[in-house]
This record gives sequence, C-alpha cells and structure tokens, in this order.
Amino acid sequence: MQDMNESGIPGKAPLGYQLLAQQERRCDTCGQTFVSTILISPTNLVVNVRGRCRCSPTPDEERAYRLQHMCERIEISFGKDNLLKRDGPKLSEVKPKPGQEPALQSLREYLIREPRNTLLLYGPQGRGKTYLALALARELAERQYSVLALKSIDMLSYVRRSTWHPENGTEVLGLLKQVDLLVIDDIGTEKITDWKLETLYAIIDYRYERKRKATVFTSNLTGKEMTARLGGPITSRICGGLQVAVSGKDWRIA
Repeated sequence: MQDMNESGIPGKAPLGYQLLAQQERRCDTCGQTFVSTILISPTNLVVNVRGRCRCSPTPDEERAYRLQHMCERIEISFGKDNLLKRDGPKLSEVKPKPGQEPALQSLREYLIREPRNTLLLYGPQGRGKTYLALALARELAERQYSVLALKSIDMLSYVRRSTWHPENGTEVLGLLKQVDLLVIDDIGTEKITDWKLETLYAIIDYRYERKRKATVFTSNLTGKEMTARLGGPITSRICGGLQVAVSGKDWRIA
C-alpha cells in the first residue's frame, strides 16, 4: 500500500482514481479527527490518503522532506558522477566571457517563468555550454528543485549497469524520469546503438510528454547532425523547447 499525507476531501476522488472507502479517524498524537480515504489509482495501486490534523506537517515541511529524500536517493545512486558536485557559480553569479552574453540573458529570462520545458544549449566545443547549464542547475537547486546533471555517456552507463542488478534498475530510471531538473551533457557524443536510442527516447519522451519536467541538454551538434545521429523523434523533443546558441572563443584553448 502506498501512503500519502494530503487533505482528504469527503466523497471525492482525484481524476482517474476510484474511491474505495472513507472514514473519520482520531489522531493518536493530537486527538483531532481526520478523514482517511482509500483509493484505487489508475495503475491499480491501493493509495491511502491521510487527511490533516493539528500535528500534520505543513506543506512547506512536506516539500522540504520530499526534496531531502530525493537528494539522498540521487547521492546514493549517482554519487560523484553528478556534475553538480563540482564547485561553480549560480547563474546569478556568472560573469560572462565575450560571446556568452546573449546566451546568459536567454537563461536569465528562462528562469523568470517556472522551468517545465526542454532547453538546448548548442554550439562548438569549448564555448561554456556545460558551465552555463550547471550554473542554471545550481540556481534552481537554490529554489528547492531536485537536480541531477550527468554526461550523456555516463547516464547511459548507469542505466546499462542497472539492468545487471534488477533491484537497482527501477530506482535509476525512476530518478532520471522524476527529478525536477535533469541536465544531460554532451548528448550525441556517445557511440550510437539501438539500445541507447531506445533508452534515450524512453527517458526524454517521458519527461517531455508525460511529466513536463525540465530537461537541459548541451550539444556540439547542429540540428541536422543530431537528427542523423539520434533520429527525428529524439531530436524533435530535444529541440522542442528553448534553443540557446553559445558562441565566443574556444575558452579551453584560449
């Protein structure tokens, strides 16, 4: 049974859920009565919705708990390969190098609205795409987003290894699909196989079509090159939101 701590509304069930039972109960801690509702989810899970009482956590406390729990799961599953573990500035602290100013302005405008879309940072190597993507991710982490940033090749390796250990497979894919912000760095550089294309599509499509979760991509490829390597369906979803060109010098060489 899956437990949820939300307000119970007598006689009503969320869209797609079936009301199975509902009763008033008394909290053992504070003595106040609350409504306990049992529902059947669209996927046939039994869901227990506990109504609020005086000692229930506030919505802010619940959000903080969920964020902490998600961050702990990310640390356990991806550890040092999470690129956010690198030191670096938040977007508001970035001092752009020559050529990066238009991209930085576009990212600041992106932050004004709630990020629930795809964002592609593209351009030749060495222009600072990863640097800007991680600065954006740090800014959203400050806003209580759960954030995971991985090299595309590392992300696929984690999924591959998780298939060898079925007990971890659901957790790895679940985090990649459910985290508030997923940064996929250098997409398109991996050696392409049918399995990798299927895996990329499953993750990207789920976030884009079903959950409207924010996903940030960086790539050195042009649109035509990306289509040739990853195919039309994946490229269409990657390019389906905001596209930001990052220009200037190759700062690694400079």
